Amino acid sequence: PGRQCAPAARAGEAYTLQVRPVVLLLGDSITQQAFEHGWGTALAAAYARERNADVLNRGFSGYNSRLLKRVVSTVLSQLGEPLERVALVTLLVGSNDATRPGSAQHVPVGEYTDNVRAILEVLRDRLPAAHVLVLTPPAVDEATFRAFCEKTGRGDGDGRSNERLAPYVDAAKAVAVQCGAHVVDLNARSLSFPAWQQRLLSDGLHLSGGGNQLLFELLTDAICNHLVDVAPGRLPWHLPRWNDVRVLV
Repeated sequence: PGRQCAPAARAGEAYTLQVRPVVLLLGDSITQQAFEHGWGTALAAAYARERNADVLNRGFSGYNSRLLKRVVSTVLSQLGEPLERVALVTLLVGSNDATRPGSAQHVPVGEYTDNVRAILEVLRDRLPAAHVLVLTPPAVDEATFRAFCEKTGRGDGDGRSNERLAPYVDAAKAVAVQCGAHVVDLNARSLSFPAWQQRLLSDGLHLSGGGNQLLFELLTDAICNHLVDVAPGRLPWHLPRWNDVRVLV
């Protein structure tokens, strides 16, 4: 499992009631599927284990950066929570942008760059206290995804390939640095993973169990190394342990 940070709370400590923070997962189908026994489920379990944050999934299958830019303000407004509660946001988008020019989901890399920057600016303006992690899209197995799409009547995969994806990955990393966000380079790590096509992807595009585990480990390592104040076990418990309730009286 991903690395767990040492818990800060100890039995018998004086306790101040805390507002329970929120971790927001924002992106496309790779985020939407993160709660299907995936990296989002594992992250939610890590925070639930320490009873100190809620993980919300706002992944939208099929979305590209153009669509996500249009809806990000609405997504934040509809959270139903004080936005001050949002302590951490993950952003993962680009797999659908990097399709063949002329396909329905394609977004040119220049516009993609502007869209990601606009999304990060909205997050910075609306969530000034939140950390942001930009995740690069995983590598794609073009032949496997094309075969999957043809078999299931979904066309030919719209030309997804690592060659076409590479400039989008570079753009996401560059914009993240420019906007003061942190980067989790899933793309580079997946390409360096032995037999990544078989071990990390379920259909050539989306993450398998192994791919979800890898992303969870990369996330928890990034959080525990660089965003320690929002790491599982470092945030204060929302409510004390059962044998510490006396300190609330």
